Amino acid sequence: MQKLDTIAGIEGRKFLHSIFRDFKFKRQLGAFQIITILWKICCFELDLKKYTGVDVVIRHRLGVMKGTSLWLEEILNRFYFSSALSFVYFGASILIIVVGVSRFTEIIPVEIVISSVVLESLMLVMIFVLMLFSPKDDSYFSESGDSDEGTELLMEIGEIGRDLAAVVVQLEKLGENMVGISRQQQRMIDEFSGIGHSLRDTVSPNPEMLKQMKETNKELGEFTTNLSSLNLSLNDLKKENVESAVKIEISKIINKNLGGE
Repeated sequence: MQKLDTIAGIEGRKFLHSIFRDFKFKRQLGAFQIITILWKICCFELDLKKYTGVDVVIRHRLGVMKGTSLWLEEILNRFYFSSALSFVYFGASILIIVVGVSRFTEIIPVEIVISSVVLESLMLVMIFVLMLFSPKDDSYFSESGDSDEGTELLMEIGEIGRDLAAVVVQLEKLGENMVGISRQQQRMIDEFSGIGHSLRDTVSPNPEMLKQMKETNKELGEFTTNLSSLNLSLNDLKKENVESAVKIEISKIINKNLGGE
């Protein structure tokens, strides 16, 4: 709960301005309703929670005179002076038209002319009152505005810093993920390279195997040569055996024939 000694103090005036902005821009209340509620707050109200939703208590009410004076300074003069001045100009233009037309014609009754003069006089009195109750010192609001702007700027800088820190953290995580992906790609490349070497060795024999195959072919050639020589030797041996057998048989036949004679 926030407690204020009086609504006419610096904090109270700032709070009045915040209430006005809340009514006008957030709640979208009408001008007459805003003016009426703020006049009640300035003059009589102590508990402002029912109007603002914020738990604020005023210890001392100002009363009608002081409250109306504060209301004229901080609400009407600050926020509605331009509107009141425009009504004064509008009333002056109506008064000029009515007086001008009444000088040349008798269409407009005298009562309307008098009413226009009275209306314009009341509006001039209203402007006089508003100007009489102009705020005497605005320095605390400007300092507060500068302080609020500085605070908002610091808050925005802090939010930007937090966002940048979050972005940096995300970038670091992304960099780590990229390094991991690069390592995985390198392992995959090494595995594909090993598979390629294996396929190459499968399709085309390695040099050691070729050398062994050449030596084997050479040994096979030598074996074939030796086998051919062995066949020739066997043929020669067979011829000699046949010849010796033939010779033996012929000698037997000759001996038999000679013995028979």
